Amino acid sequence: MMRENAPPPRRQWLNYDWFIMLVCGVLLQLIVTLDYAAIGAATKEFMEAHYATFQNGDAAPLVARSLAREAGDFEPRNLAAAPALRCGAEALESKSSRAAHYGSAAAVKTDVVSTFRGMRGSSYQWSYRVTFVNQGSATVQLLTRAWRFADAFGGVTEVSGPGVRGDTPVLRGGESWSYESGTTLPTATGSFYGSFSFEILELPGGRDDFYWDDAPLRAGDTFVAPVDRLALTASASAFAAPWEAACPAPDGRLPCTAVNATRRVIVGVTASPKGGDGLYGYDVQINNARNGPVRVVAHEWKVASPSGEPLDVVRGLGLGRGGEAVIDAGDAVRFAGELECGRPDGACVVVGTFRVRLGDATVDVATGAFALRPDCAP
Repeated sequence: MMRENAPPPRRQWLNYDWFIMLVCGVLLQLIVTLDYAAIGAATKEFMEAHYATFQNGDAAPLVARSLAREAGDFEPRNLAAAPALRCGAEALESKSSRAAHYGSAAAVKTDVVSTFRGMRGSSYQWSYRVTFVNQGSATVQLLTRAWRFADAFGGVTEVSGPGVRGDTPVLRGGESWSYESGTTLPTATGSFYGSFSFEILELPGGRDDFYWDDAPLRAGDTFVAPVDRLALTASASAFAAPWEAACPAPDGRLPCTAVNATRRVIVGVTASPKGGDGLYGYDVQINNARNGPVRVVAHEWKVASPSGEPLDVVRGLGLGRGGEAVIDAGDAVRFAGELECGRPDGACVVVGTFRVRLGDATVDVATGAFALRPDCAP
């Protein structure tokens, strides 16, 4: 209880609190200033480190992202955007199960199991089965896949492309879908990880937008379903993978493959050396995951040095074979061609773009950035 002769609370607040607030304000301003200085120094150090990477001739991530943005690539679909992997930090098993989310809502759970199939000549063979379960209530469609395989010597092979085995399945709430594929390594143990991208076709109740965690979701939004690193081994027991090369490359070197989807038209590309002297062959697959036919009317390849210096632009009609190409709903087209990297070390960065007509609309579908390098596996 307050005594009658106690000083008024407001007078005490005026005597002390204003002074305390003034001191706190000065300290806060000093802290913010120091924080901005630290952020600026860290940013400068980061940029200088990546500039050194450019000078060393590697396809650094900043250049890749710049080219990808110019071409309309959606970065979260790339492997580099998948959650961090604890490479070599724990024992690996031959199975993985992981759920992707949008907001707080469950989306798609991805289960992967690898099985040793034996030897063929001097190579070791595995199969792996992937099962997708749509745990959400939205209707989604699988668009792209991306895998990274590593052997016990640290050799890495990367594979990406439209859909899986030519399919781009649609999963409604509660539905599941599986496929099986395989890989071959020169060693008896290895590992692999990857990611799949999905597009939301329809939200619950047929609505065009929805809110989870106060964040809007719309039909046409995409999300990534990552797959944790699994063991490739002849034994069913877990083992610790000792090689660091199985982890994402620290120098940010681009893979020699890329995949991207725009308006459910998916373009995947893989490049490999062809005959030396900076000549590379490329293999492209375009999948039409839409409900109607699309027409590919033109294409363009932009070739640059790893530091981003433009080197060459190659343009043509259709797929490069002199005419337009019509791809019916659910179908795909595959074709090959050649690109040249006019650098002494034979290393370049490329972005491909295909102009596609969707009825009355025209869109540019980019491949995303990929590398031309002498060590690209054929």
